Amino acid sequence: MYHVVGAINNAGAYVVIHFKYVTNVTDALAKLAAMDKTGSEKKHNVIIDMSLNDTNTVLKRRFTETPQTKLLYNYLIARLFTNEIDFKAFPAGGMNITGFHMVDYDTDVTVKKYNQVYRRCDLKCGSFDNTCPTSNGAAFAADSLTVFIKAMDLLHKNGSSNFPTNNPYPKNSGGLACAEWPNAPKPWIYGEKLIGALKKVELDGLTGKILFDEDGYRINFTLYLFGTTSQEGPAKLGTWESHPRRLNRPRLNLIHDTKSVGLLNVDPDNKTYIVTTILRDPYMMEKIHPRPDGGNWTGNDRYEGFCKDIIDQLMRDLNMNYELRVVADGSHGSKQKGNVTHPWNGMVWELMTERADMAIGDLTISAEREKVIDFTKPFMNLGISIMIRKTPGSQFDITDMFIFMVPLSKEIWMCIAFAYLGVSVVLFLVSRFSPAEWLINDPMEDDGKKKTCVRNDFGIYNSLWFALAAFMQQGCEICPRSVSGRIVGSVWWFFTLIVISSYTANLAAFLTTSRMISPIGSAEDLAAQTEISYATSREGTSRDFFRESKISTYERMWAYMSSRPHNFPKNNAEGVRRVRDENDKFAFLMESTSIDYHSNREDCTTTRVGDLLNSRSYGIGMPKGFSKKNVVTLQLLTLVESAFVEERRKYWWEEDSSRRGLCKDRQDTNKKGEDTSSSLSISKIAGIFIILLCGMMMGIIISILELFYKTKIDAFRKHVSI
Repeated sequence: MYHVVGAINNAGAYVVIHFKYVTNVTDALAKLAAMDKTGSEKKHNVIIDMSLNDTNTVLKRRFTETPQTKLLYNYLIARLFTNEIDFKAFPAGGMNITGFHMVDYDTDVTVKKYNQVYRRCDLKCGSFDNTCPTSNGAAFAADSLTVFIKAMDLLHKNGSSNFPTNNPYPKNSGGLACAEWPNAPKPWIYGEKLIGALKKVELDGLTGKILFDEDGYRINFTLYLFGTTSQEGPAKLGTWESHPRRLNRPRLNLIHDTKSVGLLNVDPDNKTYIVTTILRDPYMMEKIHPRPDGGNWTGNDRYEGFCKDIIDQLMRDLNMNYELRVVADGSHGSKQKGNVTHPWNGMVWELMTERADMAIGDLTISAEREKVIDFTKPFMNLGISIMIRKTPGSQFDITDMFIFMVPLSKEIWMCIAFAYLGVSVVLFLVSRFSPAEWLINDPMEDDGKKKTCVRNDFGIYNSLWFALAAFMQQGCEICPRSVSGRIVGSVWWFFTLIVISSYTANLAAFLTTSRMISPIGSAEDLAAQTEISYATSREGTSRDFFRESKISTYERMWAYMSSRPHNFPKNNAEGVRRVRDENDKFAFLMESTSIDYHSNREDCTTTRVGDLLNSRSYGIGMPKGFSKKNVVTLQLLTLVESAFVEERRKYWWEEDSSRRGLCKDRQDTNKKGEDTSSSLSISKIAGIFIILLCGMMMGIIISILELFYKTKIDAFRKHVSI
């Protein structure tokens, strides 16, 4: 049995068996009684490897002395004599007993062969039938003798002259010494020939078809599954065939519905199912607010969260009782390499050892886990993504008061300033050269005489004023009258139109995208640099994904992470904290749904960047062969299709603010129904107010200087004191 379990575990399908060595029937019953006292309502699968008489005694006494445990125990008979067990004590069932035998006493061929060999089973039975089963040992002995006779017959038919017919032993020794101390015994000189003949034997015996392979092992035989359940008496349940797996045919063929097989018997209706879980926001959390009546939360009411809502509704719809238990080691379940006695940990190990009936949380469905436990259909789809701290753009400081200058480079601003001065000077010159810009006035003097006056509106000050008004998209009281002046003014207007339009569009786009600027935009960016460190959690499927990936980018990332084992956070909570605390020096790789949740909470300084690195799903885990798997899966799909799961996801991710409050912009969005995160703050446009204030102050100062200057000139002309 030890080697059988070892072979199963080496194949990846782990089976946990606790071996109990017993000396007699009393010792075996005592150990079973100790299991009764644990008070657990979970199923116990007990393998009995004892003699036929001891097995009969144990089963009879368990049936009569502890009838209350009949639904909690499944007995598997390890030896091939299940059909010889005395079922008279429970002919209508009452215990879950399962086992195999090799003698098919339901066929006429077997009965005929038995009658030919034995004539009668014992003194009480005159024939071999179901009411008088033969001893399996006798059947094997008969087949062994028949095979040996057939092999000897083959040797003689082949005419082997080297095989003796009278004394087969060498030198008339009369036999072989099995212990020729101190020398090892010598093989029989005719042994190889006899073994070769035995391998060629092919016949139909009491134990079925007898055929051997080249190594001498029996092949193509059939085991008959036999047993009882708590509702049915002894019956043939199916067959198991030893044909090679390459034939792609099922080895186990059940005759009855699988529910009637003892090892797969349906759980009692009043059973309380144990559901293991793990505390992870927002999937499963302990309640932090007190009860309305002032007491303490008890039982399953101690917890809340996305998965708590799902399991509550699921069990309510199925009318099943359940108890939530937080996994002791705080792990989802990872394979422990080199650990034969404890190959997995976390919730997966709880299911493998049947300490729990189901597992719910952010438990990822993976091929490695599917080898040892079962999963329902997924209730949430997601993938691995990158979580980093939000950072401003590298070209400017987000608190810069002159942010409105950023859309255009310093070189462009300088070129615009020189263009403004150049256009003003050119306009002044062409206005001086063109006769059309000169005007002749006849103003009236004080003494009544007229005096001719020639003037030109486009002096240097008016030229500067005209160019500035055009650049600011404002009107001006003067315009060029000459063809040359109008050409200069037109190209300047065209120039300012393009510049202002480009500036406006670039400023709008700049303010929109500035908050999205990030040094990392994808996994390729992360793998190509070393300034920002990154890692997954220490245990879980995210780490397994990078370790097993064959994609070059992910292989480089795993090489980087594995070279820094101290850099792996213990869990997701530690990883999120490091992203927030290490000031743009750490990126955390975890499930996209968890990133979205944490990015909308607390200080709101984190975000998710890049596409999903893979595709994965969350499901409800359960032990292999769990009787309620189908009904749980179907009801879970009903919850998904009815949008119940999506409604709870939206609540816990986007609306709940009872703990770790939502970001302010998220709260504003929920209240107003629109995103207000694009509003400009005073710190971003304070520069234009400073320019306005400086302009007004300069105007006031110049007006005062003009007043003093004019007053002084008038006093000088009129020869009066100020």
